Amino acid sequence: MAEITVLKQITDFAFKQKVFIKLMNGDAVLLLKDKYDRTLPLKVTRLEEQNKFYCKGAVKLDLDFSYSENYTAHFMVDTEKYMFETTPLLEDGHVVLNLKRVFHLQNRQTVRYKVPADTHLKLVIGSLNEETCLLDCSVSDLNSHGCSVIVNAPKTVLQSKDLIDATLINGTEGSLQLQGVIRNVRPHGPEQFAVGIEFHHMLYSGEDKLVSMINELHQRTHLKSS
Repeated sequence: MAEITVLKQITDFAFKQKVFIKLMNGDAVLLLKDKYDRTLPLKVTRLEEQNKFYCKGAVKLDLDFSYSENYTAHFMVDTEKYMFETTPLLEDGHVVLNLKRVFHLQNRQTVRYKVPADTHLKLVIGSLNEETCLLDCSVSDLNSHGCSVIVNAPKTVLQSKDLIDATLINGTEGSLQLQGVIRNVRPHGPEQFAVGIEFHHMLYSGEDKLVSMINELHQRTHLKSS
């Protein structure tokens, strides 16, 4: 399956500020798009009130912009792509971009299905780097390549690149054994962590069970949105 680009809105204030600081301290530029999909490269000179970028243009602002409409701007930090919505303004020789919603652009090979709150889908980690570990995690989304789970704990021993052996349990409807690797660990509330896991290996029968779980989530998502 070809990769698709998913826009994930950034709501974590601290993470957003970290990204902005790296943008301002680096050599990256913003690419502001006009209504004809042409781009204007801009260099950020300062950030005010945590929601306004003051920029200098590499070329004259002669593209087709209406200062009452919304546009998008793209930039890259640490090889990761981001986008935000903005209404551009001109002020004292600067292009001022007020930040609205900010998104992290993520390339995925499969669609991730959100797990409804009333679905009893959990991942039990039984081994961490070949050492015994018992950790119950609620699954927040699932696809054929991996899942995201929520760990309820003030701190966690899980780290990126850790290898796990785990059991994916779908209530009373069955379970499957799998092996995987942790791709990311990030705070998710005062005493929670969100953990991204990539599946590496499971038995053939486990693949059938995983497909059934994904189909069930797809049907529930489709019925809910229709």
